[in-house]
Amino acid sequence: METAAASERVELAKHCSSRNWSKAIRVLDSLLAKQCSILDICNRAFCYNQLELHKHVIKDCDKALQLEPCAIQAYLLKGRALLALGRKQEALLVLEQGYNIALQQTSDVKQLLEFDELLNAARPEIDVTLNHLAAETTGQETPVSSISSCATENSDEKVPSSMTVTESGACSNGNTHESSRELGEESKINGVPNDASKQSGGASESRNGLAYKEKENVKSGSQMNGSSSKPCNGSDLRDDLSETSDRLGDLSVIGNKLSSKSGSISKLSLKAEARCGVSDETKINKKCTIARISETHSISVDFRLSRGIAQVNEGNYMKAISIFDKVLKEEPTYPEALIGRGTAYAFQRDLENAIDDFTMAIQSNPAAGEAWKRRGQARAALGEFAEAVEDLTRALELEPKSPDILHERGIINFRSKDFTAAVKDLSICLKQEKDNKSAYTYLGLAFASLGEYTKAEEAHLKSIQLDSNYLEAWLHLAQFYQELADHSKALECIDQVLQVDNRVWKAYHLRGLVFHGLGEHRKAIQELSIGLSIESSIECLYLRGSCHHAVGEYREAVKDYDATVDVELDAVEKFVLQCLAFYQKELALYTASKVSSEFFCFDIDGDIDPMFKEYWCKRLHPKDVCEKVYRQPPLRESLKKGKLKKQDLAITKPKANLLRFTDMIGKKIQYFCPGFLPNRRQHRMAGLAVLEIAQKVSKAWRIEWRNSNKGMAKNGKKNRRRERINMLSQNRGGAGCSTSTSSETSTGYASLEDRSSGRSILSWQDVYSSAVRWRQISEPCDPVVWVNKLSEEFNSGFGSHTPMVLGQAKVIRYFPNYERTLNLTKTIIKEKLCVRSKADKVIDLSKDDKIEEIMRAETCEELHKIVGEDFWVATWCHSTAFEGKRLEGTRITCIRKPGSLGYDFAIRTPCTPARWSDFDEEMTSAWEALCNAYCGENYGSTNLQALETVRDAILRMTYYWYNFMPLARGTAVTGFVVLLGLLLAANMEFTESIPKGLQIDWEAILSVEPDSFVESLKKGKLKKQDLAITKPKANLLRFTDMIGKKIQYFCPGFLPNRRQHRMAGLAVLEIAQKVSKAWRIEWRNSNKGMAKNGKKNRRRERINMLSQNRGGAGCSTSTSSETSTGYASLEDRSSGRSILSWQDVYSSAVRWRQISEPCDPVVWVNKLSEEFNSGFGSHTPMVLGQAKVIRYFPNYERTLNLTKTIIKEKLCVRSKADKVIDLSKDDKIEEIMRAETCEELHKIVGEDFWVATWCHSTAFEGKRLEGTRITCIRKPGSLGYDFAIRTPCTPARWSDFDEEMTSAWEALCNAYCGENYGSTNLQALETVRDAILRMTYYWYNFMPLARGTAVTGFVVLLGLLLAANMEFTESIPKGLQIDWEAILSVEPDSFVGSVKSWLYPSLKINTSWKDHPEVSSAFQRPDRLSRRLALTMIEF
Repeated sequence: METAAASERVELAKHCSSRNWSKAIRVLDSLLAKQCSILDICNRAFCYNQLELHKHVIKDCDKALQLEPCAIQAYLLKGRALLALGRKQEALLVLEQGYNIALQQTSDVKQLLEFDELLNAARPEIDVTLNHLAAETTGQETPVSSISSCATENSDEKVPSSMTVTESGACSNGNTHESSRELGEESKINGVPNDASKQSGGASESRNGLAYKEKENVKSGSQMNGSSSKPCNGSDLRDDLSETSDRLGDLSVIGNKLSSKSGSISKLSLKAEARCGVSDETKINKKCTIARISETHSISVDFRLSRGIAQVNEGNYMKAISIFDKVLKEEPTYPEALIGRGTAYAFQRDLENAIDDFTMAIQSNPAAGEAWKRRGQARAALGEFAEAVEDLTRALELEPKSPDILHERGIINFRSKDFTAAVKDLSICLKQEKDNKSAYTYLGLAFASLGEYTKAEEAHLKSIQLDSNYLEAWLHLAQFYQELADHSKALECIDQVLQVDNRVWKAYHLRGLVFHGLGEHRKAIQELSIGLSIESSIECLYLRGSCHHAVGEYREAVKDYDATVDVELDAVEKFVLQCLAFYQKELALYTASKVSSEFFCFDIDGDIDPMFKEYWCKRLHPKDVCEKVYRQPPLRESLKKGKLKKQDLAITKPKANLLRFTDMIGKKIQYFCPGFLPNRRQHRMAGLAVLEIAQKVSKAWRIEWRNSNKGMAKNGKKNRRRERINMLSQNRGGAGCSTSTSSETSTGYASLEDRSSGRSILSWQDVYSSAVRWRQISEPCDPVVWVNKLSEEFNSGFGSHTPMVLGQAKVIRYFPNYERTLNLTKTIIKEKLCVRSKADKVIDLSKDDKIEEIMRAETCEELHKIVGEDFWVATWCHSTAFEGKRLEGTRITCIRKPGSLGYDFAIRTPCTPARWSDFDEEMTSAWEALCNAYCGENYGSTNLQALETVRDAILRMTYYWYNFMPLARGTAVTGFVVLLGLLLAANMEFTESIPKGLQIDWEAILSVEPDSFVESLKKGKLKKQDLAITKPKANLLRFTDMIGKKIQYFCPGFLPNRRQHRMAGLAVLEIAQKVSKAWRIEWRNSNKGMAKNGKKNRRRERINMLSQNRGGAGCSTSTSSETSTGYASLEDRSSGRSILSWQDVYSSAVRWRQISEPCDPVVWVNKLSEEFNSGFGSHTPMVLGQAKVIRYFPNYERTLNLTKTIIKEKLCVRSKADKVIDLSKDDKIEEIMRAETCEELHKIVGEDFWVATWCHSTAFEGKRLEGTRITCIRKPGSLGYDFAIRTPCTPARWSDFDEEMTSAWEALCNAYCGENYGSTNLQALETVRDAILRMTYYWYNFMPLARGTAVTGFVVLLGLLLAANMEFTESIPKGLQIDWEAILSVEPDSFVGSVKSWLYPSLKINTSWKDHPEVSSAFQRPDRLSRRLALTMIEF
């Protein structure tokens, strides 16, 4: 071994003598792989310095300083590298630190002079901005001792002077210079071409008239002194070819040229994910430090390599390739040259050749991490995400936890929609690089896709916190808010972008999208026009065209659509916009041709070719449509015929009133769910449609009613139904779809009486077609068409598709329905015992306990794994028209994505002819039932109760419509518009809004019975008046919210829960009102002398009652009349006295606690039957194994001391098996008193044990009650100890504390209901305060609840104080937990004394609380739980 090492040292000396630094580095790699030596690390850093690979220098120096903080040579080399990179401030800090160490530890004058020279060079330039870099020269560099002896002849040679060449930096997703990252991102957002002017040393770059300054504190891929480094083995040539160039960057295949954007924003117009590559465009222009080398001078391979790198960084790719070709001619497998040439190819868009070179470099040196990384980037640019991830994973193996590679792989995982992996990579990256703003914004995007919206927002905001001018983060955050339907925040973010740079076209595009989503199309046009003046983007063109189309500006719309089609594409996904522009232009021409016609003549379903509509719905290439479908007439002809007159647009008073009314109605369609923007244009459309439907149906019903009264149609109902069915068989899908002439199918008002026998035969399709037309006009870009008019696609089952989960992404609008849909899926499978495969074959699930597994499944992923392949199940709807018949409802599908990309879980509604026929009959029957319900005795009624059958009939028809889903898009809003119209036709107006979180179409789809849907809409929601805030209620809530805040513990781990605060405040006031009334009765009765020997009788009466009703009034087994704690009952009991018990008081607080957080098991322990007898109770740990419980560990030391005190007194403990462990011998007590941890205690005792605290009784002198058990249990192995308090509630213990609580309550009542009753003197009320605290002490030691004892106890304390006219005005002191104060006090008086010190000074007299209405009757009826729920549901 020694001989081999010596031969390697000789080889190293030869390479250094011949200045062959690359080969010297390889030898040093080999040496370091065998033994990690600080000397060899510094030698390798020196070699890297000769090649000007400065980032590698910094890495090695950091590694050396981590091993030896006083390695002076490492400080010198690192300082030189930082200076070469232009990082003056960092260099100054490093050099000053090294200089101070050198002064203390060395007499080497040469090293001190080197430090002095470098410091003098660094200091004058600290205040100069980095975009005015000056050329600097570096001094002589001397290798450390082990190679200086081998290279003596070269020790005095000067390294050639270097110059700094600055070019426009491109944004990089990783360890890059901040300036480079910023400029690239701003360039990307503005759409500025990448051929920005390149200027050398001292010159600055300006773009769009703005000069950009680079930051001084720039960031490199290295880690500073003290940071973690990779192991000392393998090749370290893994970073950029030029150490000052950040990376090859991200490669993209958009167009024929390479641009310099970092990380694209998702295509906003289609909300599609951003495409391939680590970023959309590459980082080309980078800041480099290169050696000046004479071309005529003979140079080594290494310096040719250095020169090639410089040419790449300057953008001279052909020259660089030529240089690398020469190097490779001499050494064909030279990995560094292959990586360099591959990089140059990549920048030229020759990605295949680039990948070939990187592959050859890997074959030559499998440990070349840089080659793996760059090949991964190139593959990502080609869209080969899986292969790219594999390469970056390999690079990560060679350089573990590299934040640069983790960042790259995280972004590629995001782009390939593996959001879980993206979150993992980016999170680890941010642990290494906490200031990586790009990683934070991509982490935000990944979290948003996974449905973790709070984390997503935090990540975006963190990115902005790091750099408030980071445009990409602001744009991503704006898009995030837009998708959440928070348009105000989205617009605020866009404003921030434009304050930084008002030439960012994507900001205008995004603002246009927001305005478009809000229905403010003219504002959108203005924003998009500004964006187009900056950058002629296809996204802005298409969206502006659609806005012009929507507002009737057809000439401008056609112009924008044509321009969209003519754009030269640079991305495949943009081709979809061109296809849509073709279809939209034809529709704009069609609409323009109908401008002067009647509204019913606008008939897309009847007039537009079925093939055209199919291709439009599916966004297919329009080639076949162009060849086979009739094209619309030219715009010129249409505008001549149908030019609007000025008076057509004038708003007269009647029109203004009409619009005011319809706008008010239209707002009612709004879903208050994430993702649904309030679209004013859609609201107006809905309002107008509602009114038109109401008018049309009202007229039809009037004719129907008149004819039935005249007796013109014998057996009228049967004839009318037959007549409707005959008509519908010819005209499925709406009047607009009819093949008959307009005179035959017109649904105009006049036609209603023109048909045979003068009767109306208005069909359900006629009604819904009105809403469909309005929906088509309101947003012409949406393919809202009847599915049965799509010919071939109709026969093959084309229909709507609504996903809840797409791969790993949760669809923000529909994911709230995921859990219910999953449960319905399991219910269907359980009933049918099978599912259907993708190929429509039955998959039997009746064997191998699969049904049981399915019922336990909690995700669609688990369901899919049990089934074993893609599958679907169909919901069903019970028919009303045909008894016993089931209609196929919606198909719930579960499809696995490739790899680990998750599952698609969606609802699909295929509309086949057979299914259409079934639902057509059902809708016809529902419409017939509705007409019969209204046109009989109820016609014209204004009595809501009398119209209940009409309302039910409307909801039933709506149910079948939603399960039918007969439109390609827009079924949800169309259905609710018709519902409102039918209600209005029957003289009923919907005056409120759809409840928050409710989506009516999903309510119908997930209900198998129409009646269950009807009932859910009729009764399942709180009425608005339940939530109405009157002035007294507002004052009540204001007061209780103020009180409720007082329960807050100001200790680590206790969040301020506003809902709990409101709960507490309401409970405090209710308890005060209840107890005050009881005390008033008590005092009145005692004054009247109604109870001889009153105290004794009352106490006996309470004890008798409590023996029957332990655990709270609400837990009693007696009748409600016997146990009611309602206010009225207080005087209704025998002898007219109040016998309100302590359980009654605490039960009020318990109920409020149960309502406020239903997930917490807040129950009385004595009601747990068997568990109660076996000692079940609360368990509060301070230490769990080695983990310290953040909430309760602050009480650890006091609890430990109390444990030792108890052991000292009792001389024993109890084992886990409840046996006595004697500790009186072998000086164990002395050892125990010296113990400082629970671990030491356990070792002395020798096994798991517990001790019980005690409480001195007040009711029975000299009696001790068992308090809390302090337990110490050893975990397996070396996992530590559990140290906790446990409170077992056995019947005997319950009985003891019940008597104590009864006595304490009796003492409190006596203290207040005597001379002190009604007093407002705090001093006089001291005995009352002490009595309240004493009862609280026993409550906390009692611990009678499974959970929630602490907050319940303090709520009752505040309520009792208030009942006695004392209000607690401050907060609980910081760090104090009142329940622990009680538990760790063996005497009630010591607890009272400790609490008095801070509680009593904070009390003030307050009688104004009595002015508030009673909490229990604040919402009309105190016996309804919904009223209490309503109080906690009201918005703060």
